[in-house]
Amino acid sequence: MKRPQRVAWLILAAFFLAITAVGCEQAADPPHAPDDAANSAPAAPAPANQGEATDDAPAATSASETATKATTSVTPPSAAPESDALRDAAASPDASAHDQSAPDASTLPQPAAPTASVAAPALNADDVAIAPADAWPVFRGTAESTGNAPPQLPDDPKLLWSRTFEKGGFESSAVIVDGVIYVGNLDGYLYALDAASSETRWTYFSELGFTATPAYRDSRVYIGDTDGLFVCLDAASGEPIWKYQTSAEINSSANFYGDYVIVGSQDATLSCLRRDNGELVWEYTIGDMIQCGITIAEHYCFVAGCDAVLHVVDVETGKALHTVPIGDPTGATPSVWGDMLYVGTQGAAVLGINWRTGDVVWNRRNAQRQLPYQSSPAIDAGAGEGSGRIVIGARDKMVHCFDAATGEPVWEFATKARVDSSALVMGPRAYVGSADGRIYAVELSSGGELWNYEAGGKFSASPSAAGGRMVIGSSDGVLYCFGISGDGAAAP
Repeated sequence: MKRPQRVAWLILAAFFLAITAVGCEQAADPPHAPDDAANSAPAAPAPANQGEATDDAPAATSASETATKATTSVTPPSAAPESDALRDAAASPDASAHDQSAPDASTLPQPAAPTASVAAPALNADDVAIAPADAWPVFRGTAESTGNAPPQLPDDPKLLWSRTFEKGGFESSAVIVDGVIYVGNLDGYLYALDAASSETRWTYFSELGFTATPAYRDSRVYIGDTDGLFVCLDAASGEPIWKYQTSAEINSSANFYGDYVIVGSQDATLSCLRRDNGELVWEYTIGDMIQCGITIAEHYCFVAGCDAVLHVVDVETGKALHTVPIGDPTGATPSVWGDMLYVGTQGAAVLGINWRTGDVVWNRRNAQRQLPYQSSPAIDAGAGEGSGRIVIGARDKMVHCFDAATGEPVWEFATKARVDSSALVMGPRAYVGSADGRIYAVELSSGGELWNYEAGGKFSASPSAAGGRMVIGSSDGVLYCFGISGDGAAAP
């Protein structure tokens, strides 16, 4: 491709990354959730288009509203758990998302201010979900979105290969299963690549491209595009098996429960579909856009929305167990460890919530910097030291580490630009990309830098790891694969 053409494509890709990175700035600002006693008084809400001074402030997201939404309710599969409520909803021709919607965030009562009596439930290191060593099948690696994988890399990973995709950039993160990388690009293609060589196995084209991360289950790949089309593909060939049309852009990465696949879209709707044929089981509507990936624990799914509410939804019924105001909109994917859930917001806050009770256990707001958290927390069980930690990047150019039980800051690590990339925890290290064009390895015990790789292009996608490899794509269309040894050769 001639250089002017590539430059034009890179400009378009950068613009798309900018508008999709904003998150929920179009959402209304509900009242703030209370800070815990350890914090200072609540700060004012963050301005709508906040970002660090040296980074271009992105424009507001514009959701596509041109697609026609499927509305057919169907009987759930016999193999899936079934309840009276689900059977009634599926059988009724009048069943709709609005029958199961949550109230507007502004009408919900604020949770009681956390006190010393609102303590975190017991945190057991054995309860932290860790992705298998040979697979990273969903965004954040596990159903619980922990961002945790077994140790696979040294302190100084080597570049095994890099491959440039001329026409687009990466906001989608990769999934890795059976030696194959599946990753979406803004050039309109979902790629299946050989993890060892980067050679293309197959491609699937969607004109408007992908910002969501694919999800893999039982030899099928599931992903939504920016035109609101959710598709199930054969993992071996890339051939479509079924398609489901929503009415707005899909940034949300899907997740699984039994025979169901669950995905959100910017039409504020959470859709539960049968994995085998894409038939609608139920819908749940929130008060504003859904941009976060879907998190699953037990038979519940978790959505942190642009309506500034955490929704805990029973997958078996499509009904809410809790709706917890979190103070500010968010598009970040929540992480679950046992009974605790962690999420960052556009209002510069990170919250620890007991999802079983709906209690806000702690709320750590950055009153000085007031810059959003766009990334998702990674969970470090602590290897027997203390109560464990969560690691999360922010637009203040920092990677933050908090005590998982109390929310007390443990350390901060400074990069040179905003950190929208979600961290990956592997053993004693965390790996994360930054908009400064570098990937960092940080020591979890101290927050000290162990390694960095200067790529050049900005990172908003998150690293994924499986089979001794770590994969991440950049905004200028380069996919990088790191491992134990390699010559760093660029793929043809």
